Amino acid sequence: MNKIDLLSQLENVKNNWILGLAAAGMLHRSDAPQLLKGGVAEFDGLTVNFDQVGALLRSPADKQLVMEEFCKAHFRYFGYESFERVKVYAKETSQFIKLKNWENFLFFNAIRNTLVHDFHFSVRSEDLHKLPFQWQGITIEKSMLGTPMSVSFLRYGGFYQMHQELRQFALEKLN
Repeated sequence: MNKIDLLSQLENVKNNWILGLAAAGMLHRSDAPQLLKGGVAEFDGLTVNFDQVGALLRSPADKQLVMEEFCKAHFRYFGYESFERVKVYAKETSQFIKLKNWENFLFFNAIRNTLVHDFHFSVRSEDLHKLPFQWQGITIEKSMLGTPMSVSFLRYGGFYQMHQELRQFALEKLN
């Protein structure tokens, strides 16, 4: 992989994030249940009916749960893919030490680990003694390890900023 490929992959990740934002916006609409009623997606011989999601959006309690789980999936994709694409490129091009020495690495790596460990704060064992990690006024402390990360911890804006900083790092610091 070359740097142009990496930047292209990061742009694709961002575009998928934007598509997810469009879906989230649609799900928040008061007429979402009606829009989904009778809708289907068909691919590879499989037909998925949207009525079940529409029915869940009618109940405020169910809608809250649906939206939280959607946000988690969306955050997991965006945070993990943004970080992993840069990490893989850095390793493949023998520049991982640059990433590892970057001031945001510990925080972003902890977020990546948290996302893949069922949204429970998780840090590599070799980094435990380096806690707390801070970024943009947000702190990950030792007492948080193993506890759930709420969707409000970074919110959409935090994940987008994280992606942008990873992209900027790749653009400016990696060959």
